[in-house]
Parts: sequence; structure tokens; C-alpha cells
Amino acid sequence: MGGNLGVIGFDTDSIMGAHAAVLTGTSRLSDTSQLMLTANMSSYTSASGPIVLSFFYKDGGDSYNAPDKVWVRGSNVDSWIEILDWSNTTTNKFWTLASFRLDSILSANSQSFSASTQVLWSRYGGGAYQYVGGLAIDEVLISDGACAAPSTFVASSVSSSSVVLDWAGSGSA
Repeated sequence: MGGNLGVIGFDTDSIMGAHAAVLTGTSRLSDTSQLMLTANMSSYTSASGPIVLSFFYKDGGDSYNAPDKVWVRGSNVDSWIEILDWSNTTTNKFWTLASFRLDSILSANSQSFSASTQVLWSRYGGGAYQYVGGLAIDEVLISDGACAAPSTFVASSVSSSSVVLDWAGSGSA
């Protein structure tokens, strides 16, 4: 992976919060923008249970190119594993949730979590996100999917516009 002249910006058009990361380009059509997350996942193994990467993305509607993908790898020296070709997803300008079992993906490719586990979002092409093209990314989360199911679930104060939900967890936070 490698890029040149690409641009990463922060736009107020976010799913939650104040800003979303946006991979855009300059006026040149040969720009590649990349955003890389490196996380210390060394305390996890594929036997730790589900480890899930989730994020929202929004395609700005540019033409599709080979680098328009998301990859993951167990460490900064491992080979990249493609997990999403966002050029093959529904073209729209609405937020889409993507979710992947990292433990299963890495295990299936003979890789393991490490102190330098990485996720790479990539986008190729010119044009500014607000007008044409670009890829916005928001609410990136790597989570331990071993959350215990709630018990003693109770709904109260039910009205036509609201409800209070309460439950007891069977695990520890």
C-alpha cells in the first residue's frame, strides 16, 4: 500500500459527534488517500472470543478504483488482508455500518493479534468529498464481543413516545 498526494480531512457531516474522517483528493485524478489505525491488541488471541471491528462509512459517489478498499493485518509486518471492497457496496450518500470479526479473519489467514495490529482505509481519485467522491469514516470501534447477555429485562413507564428499559448484566464491566 502506498499513496501520494491524497488528503485526509475532518468534516462536520458525521454520524455522531462533531466530525468524521474523510479521505479526499486534490484536483488530480491520481491521488490515493489512506487512513491507518494501529492498535495494541497483544493481549488478545483468536481464542479470546469474538473481536469485532465496526465503523460507519459513506461513499461520496466517485468512480470506483482498485484501491477503494479496507484491509487489516495482525502486525505491521504481516500481509494485508482485504476485508471490504467498498466500490462493490451500494452507491449512496448515506451512512452504512460495516462490521467484521477480526479474530476469525486473522486466524483464517494465519495471522495473530499483536502490539501493531492495523486497519487501513484507502480511497483513490481526485475531487473533494463535499462535491464529488471521497470516503467518510466515523465511529470506528474494536470491541470484545464477549459481552454477557442481559437478564431480568424489564420495560416500564411505557407511553406512546418513550419507554424505560432496565436489566441486570450477568458479567462484570
